[in-house]
Amino acid sequence: MSTQENISVHLPHWDSGEKRIRFLYLAGSSSFKICDSGSAEESMVPLFLGADLFSKTDIRTENHPRNHAKFAKKGLATKLVFPSEFRFHGLRLPTASSSLWFYSIQGLFRVAFELYNKQEQLFVLEAFRELWKSRINDGPLKVCYDLSSQLDAPQPHEIVAMHDRETLHKLRSQNISGAHPDLTQATEALDAVREEDASPPAGKSTADHDYCCPADGGLAAQPDRHPPHL
Repeated sequence: MSTQENISVHLPHWDSGEKRIRFLYLAGSSSFKICDSGSAEESMVPLFLGADLFSKTDIRTENHPRNHAKFAKKGLATKLVFPSEFRFHGLRLPTASSSLWFYSIQGLFRVAFELYNKQEQLFVLEAFRELWKSRINDGPLKVCYDLSSQLDAPQPHEIVAMHDRETLHKLRSQNISGAHPDLTQATEALDAVREEDASPPAGKSTADHDYCCPADGGLAAQPDRHPPHL
């Protein structure tokens, strides 16, 4: 009996201040595409990961699904159901449920103005204003889309380039450039982070969002660090 081969999906990020919001494009009612904004066709709808939008807000993690559903009723959010063979880099989902909440650009702005402080709202305006203007006529989202395929999956070299951008962002955020003024040393630091991402220590995961394992009870009072649930 043949085994089903898993498909790894790397979602790109859109920077907004300190937030790094993952996104994809909805291509019709049953397909999605991973690409940058310059490569997307006009008919494709950009959608933004709800877990990233709600990160570091006052909404407790256990209330995220209820809030996602509230925005979905207004056509601002949707639950995307993916084939079981898809595995999302940095996201750990229950094997019985391959679904994630995503928001339209209109939903992203609604979340920002309801949940973010003024500085974060300004970052959103600066980062997404042109996209919002270009998508002003987008209609409301369905509550759920059952996706069956990925269009034009990125080639290996594109995934490597995406991974390198993520790694360089880690280096910058950790002020590696100041600690390693020499280019050779900086390159060695980059390689070290690559190895860390590729081979996590035993018992640890590279996933920055854990969708299936309950958090330790001691973190219950710290919603910003509590892993999102769907």
